[in-house]
Amino acid sequence: ALAVKILHPELAADESRRDAFLSISRQAQAIGHPQVVGVEEICSDAGQIYLVSPLLEGVDLTQLMGRVRSVGSLSTPSALQIIRQICTVLDACAPLPHGALWPENIIFDWAGTAHLLDFGAWLMPIDHVAAADVDPIHRYAHCTPEHMRGQPVTSATDVFSLGVLLFELLTGDPLFSGRDANRLIESFGNAA
Repeated sequence: ALAVKILHPELAADESRRDAFLSISRQAQAIGHPQVVGVEEICSDAGQIYLVSPLLEGVDLTQLMGRVRSVGSLSTPSALQIIRQICTVLDACAPLPHGALWPENIIFDWAGTAHLLDFGAWLMPIDHVAAADVDPIHRYAHCTPEHMRGQPVTSATDVFSLGVLLFELLTGDPLFSGRDANRLIESFGNAA
């Protein structure tokens, strides 16, 4: 089975960012790591760009954290196992940073193996990255200072994101919170 995503029109219209995104997508696919869900085909029709990837069945980290929150938080060994799996994939991808280690970009198959998808999603403007089923405040709470500022990402960006994810896995609460996006952006500005 395949998953088809439509590239956001604003990203598709910006030739420089679009080309950078497609290049990152191709680089991630070329790594050939079994835990990287890469883009297998890029198609276009009538100005729309479609990204075709294998469909991975399982639950994403957002869903997992929601289930965990109902009982508190993960045990330290369980949280570290999740982070260790993500680190292993990132190490295999080096020097290509993921840059968008948001919980919905980390999928666990039914065997419990973590897979990373959407390399290059950090190129999307911050106000356009929230998926239809993701609360915008949740999105802001998982973005990095570089993404908030529209700066390029590095492997240090991924380390920051791992820390944010680990905090949430261990406590059941996001590291950064606020009543609105402006307070979250302010929190990130103070974190950098």
